[in-house]
Amino acid sequence: MYEMIFHGRGGQGALLAARVLANAFFFDGKHIEAFPHFGAERRGAPVRAFLRIDDRPIRSKTPILSADCIMVMDASLLNFVDITNELKEGGLILLNTPLKPEEIELPARYRIATCNASEIALKAIGKDIPNSAMLGAFSCAVPLSKEALCKGFKEIFSSREAAQKNMEMAETAANTTYLDFSSVSAKAKEKQASKRPQVEIGGTFKANGSSRHNLTGSWTIYEAVVDPGKCNFCLLCYTLCPEGSILKNGKEIKIDKDYCKGCGICEKVCPLKAIRRQRKIK
Repeated sequence: MYEMIFHGRGGQGALLAARVLANAFFFDGKHIEAFPHFGAERRGAPVRAFLRIDDRPIRSKTPILSADCIMVMDASLLNFVDITNELKEGGLILLNTPLKPEEIELPARYRIATCNASEIALKAIGKDIPNSAMLGAFSCAVPLSKEALCKGFKEIFSSREAAQKNMEMAETAANTTYLDFSSVSAKAKEKQASKRPQVEIGGTFKANGSSRHNLTGSWTIYEAVVDPGKCNFCLLCYTLCPEGSILKNGKEIKIDKDYCKGCGICEKVCPLKAIRRQRKIK
């Protein structure tokens, strides 16, 4: 049996990726089982999905605790989730990042495939929905026929145009995926051993003052930037920010980047266009 865990954030299509891949393997003649694990269904919050593939009927209905492959759709999740604890010996980590495998620092040497899936999605559809590109990267790292993956997309997307667009992203990713081993870092080992709070599914911590630990600024690839020369301190942004991420500093506005989710509300309500949303520099 081949088992997979999908880690992503709400809105990135982790569950949809599991469904597409399940259909692809079904058309390849395999028995499959795919299901999600949700906490709070909130855009940007950590979500998880599971997929089992076998030549025989699958009887197990429990969450996967140890996987052959872990697909991570947002590299920032590595700061909150110890994915290496979920991986079988010799397993594969598939990571959405512009970095090459040897540039990824982990506490031990792991087989890893990297793909800049977010960039592919942004160029193709203008949104950071990397799931289809990640499936293309998977097909590059693990044997899966292009025909089966194409059927998987067509089964999920009723629009032929949408299925074709997603297949194109997958093909681009398959041609730009790097497969190698991660580097071993003492810093990563120290980080793994630390007693820093670990985020749960749904982005919640069960502790007093837990919201301070939930750094929602990691939930997005965008951030708000203030132009102090244009700002007249009207405080519309301060009033309407849903996360309380806009701070008053004397007669200036500051952005708390630990909690800013880059939703763009401040940009839309600012009468002088003193705030804009931009892509984070990684």
